[in-house]
Amino acid sequence: MSNQSVPEKKGWFANLKFPSAYTILFILIAVVAALSWVVPAGQYDRTMNEELGQQVPVSGTYQQVESNPQGIVDVLLAPIDGFYNHQTYEAAAIDVSLFILIIGGFLGW
Repeated sequence: MSNQSVPEKKGWFANLKFPSAYTILFILIAVVAALSWVVPAGQYDRTMNEELGQQVPVSGTYQQVESNPQGIVDVLLAPIDGFYNHQTYEAAAIDVSLFILIIGGFLGW
């Protein structure tokens, strides 16, 4: 048997690990909030499409509207607003999240 050892990693990046899903999501929220200060806001006029049964944008009707840049508080409240609106207490995805938690607990994960 030889006494060859595995070469050690050198440098500041030797102990870095891939970030967690929460870290990646928070970074994405922060990047999109920063882009809300740079990218101009706009919208298209919409018309009802009877075939699809929903409103669709009309080509060539894009117009700029007043922007709503997101701040630090908006970034911190974004995960909470995903579950329910903290201003009106209107439920958004809290029912789906609780259902997944209950099913996960039932299955023993």
